[in-house]
Amino acid sequence: MNNPPGLNAGVDIQVIPSVTVGIDTRPRVRKDLLPAFGDEPYWGNLEPDATGVEIENAIFDALKFNYDNYNSDSPNTILIYAWNEFTEGGLSVCPHFDPDDPGTPNTMVIDAIGTAVKRAENEFDWANISPVTPGHTTAPTVVISTAASPPISGLFIMNIEFSQPVNGFTAEGITITGGIIKEFSGSDESYTAIIQPDFNEERGIRIELKAGVATNSGDIGNLISNIIRLDTQPPRITITFDTNGGKVYEAYREQKIFIGDKITEAPAPEPPQPGKRFVGWYKDLDFTQRWDFENDTADGNITLYAKWE
Repeated sequence: MNNPPGLNAGVDIQVIPSVTVGIDTRPRVRKDLLPAFGDEPYWGNLEPDATGVEIENAIFDALKFNYDNYNSDSPNTILIYAWNEFTEGGLSVCPHFDPDDPGTPNTMVIDAIGTAVKRAENEFDWANISPVTPGHTTAPTVVISTAASPPISGLFIMNIEFSQPVNGFTAEGITITGGIIKEFSGSDESYTAIIQPDFNEERGIRIELKAGVATNSGDIGNLISNIIRLDTQPPRITITFDTNGGKVYEAYREQKIFIGDKITEAPAPEPPQPGKRFVGWYKDLDFTQRWDFENDTADGNITLYAKWE
């Protein structure tokens, strides 16, 4: 008995294996017992009954199919069928009297069933089968989403929802370009990630989940997710120029720039008193850290102080 195509490959189909034990080709003699199927007394050129060994092997194969494909046969059942005239002693599952040997019960089929069941009990570990939760014989799907509105200028929350509980899903399973994961949490079907854009030159972010980064209880990997693309824009920060007593054009007293952008150097202010010379702009009032307008960048609001000599 061969498995149907697609079984054990993440295809959600249910199968009850069947075993045919034989067909009785002899003519019906007593048509009064059941309605006759026409006047022709024979069913035609049909195959003879199976032997006891053939029936035993077929039933064993059906039981093995159930064991190997436990989650594709929810009723855990096999169907045994005999196409013959039971009313006249044709081969059947239950014991019956054989017209060819009157007075002797024919138990061949029931004996074959018993032997096949015993073989299956000895060869298969039925007690330790781990059933998959119904519906989890298919690959889990996953959807990622966010309520953040572009352009993104700071941290935002991304939600990850699988169609089934999954195992083995971590932050490393998220493919992200243009940002980093600051926090990650969740379990079963639902997960959350807090994303921080890195504000690269393209100023955009792309997020997705590849296939197989998580598995369900049937050890089937997830399908690929949808893709999120968001424009990003660094937050604006304020640069304040403190003239330390000098005078500067008001237009240069403050600048609003994006994080990561270079600060435009304010013109040298007028000295606070005659004889003072402007040296430069510094990050601290101790005047130990001179601001390098060619290379330095600010990641938050900052005040630059004028140094005089």
